Amino acid sequence: MKEKLKKLENELLELRKTAFVDCIMKKMEKDNIVGVFGENIDEGLLYGYGLIPIPIIGLDSYIFDYGYTEGCDPIRSTMVYLETEKCPLLFSSKMYILDGSCPKIEEEFLRRTEKTVYKYNSKKDLDSLIKKEYGFEFSKKRFNEAEKYLKEIKSILEEVEESDFPSKEFFLLSFYTKYIIDLKKRKEFIERVVEKFSFKKADKRKEIIAMCPGGIINNINSNLEENHYKIVQNNKNADITCCRCIYNAPTCFNYTRGGK
Repeated sequence: MKEKLKKLENELLELRKTAFVDCIMKKMEKDNIVGVFGENIDEGLLYGYGLIPIPIIGLDSYIFDYGYTEGCDPIRSTMVYLETEKCPLLFSSKMYILDGSCPKIEEEFLRRTEKTVYKYNSKKDLDSLIKKEYGFEFSKKRFNEAEKYLKEIKSILEEVEESDFPSKEFFLLSFYTKYIIDLKKRKEFIERVVEKFSFKKADKRKEIIAMCPGGIINNINSNLEENHYKIVQNNKNADITCCRCIYNAPTCFNYTRGGK
């Protein structure tokens, strides 16, 4: 089982690297990549405009060798990648949409890029902005298709959440499959994972509230006494953050070499 989980973890981490190539290709073909930061952005709406949302948070400390920025490690990683143009996801994005959960990263983006940076507010404002930046019109058909797949994906992940599937791998599955830009393929990937593992119904997972957990999940998992949990990404009453985060939490971690 341990070997099987390790193989899955490697496969999940590889999805982000695959997205590097996918996003560069989409930039060249249609220039329809939009970088997103945060959980509270309507993904289906963006697909409805023919856009492809991709998470742009920096997840590793390797890039610290190439520059320095004040702040928590997610901000440092993201901003150094932005300024050095070493991240294909940031480079491919024509604009950036932030969910407003971190005013500090919004401030840093506005200071460091000439691309449009938009704090998600309303569908009406977003409609005007997308038409201006991309020249794309909203399609109800595209939106409905995206919503269908997103609801199906959510349903499968809820099934996994209610099982005894290991907590760290459950987080990685939820987090890294967002780098599969084709929603049909995303759904099929998750379904294949479900088929490979025999889940059993389990008690409700304990919620661990964390801000920007993607780059510190190994530390979170290693230090929690609770082994049946789910990560809820939120800046309100966080249990865990990255060190130097603008939000206080009882526990904080730095990025380590290896990123996760």
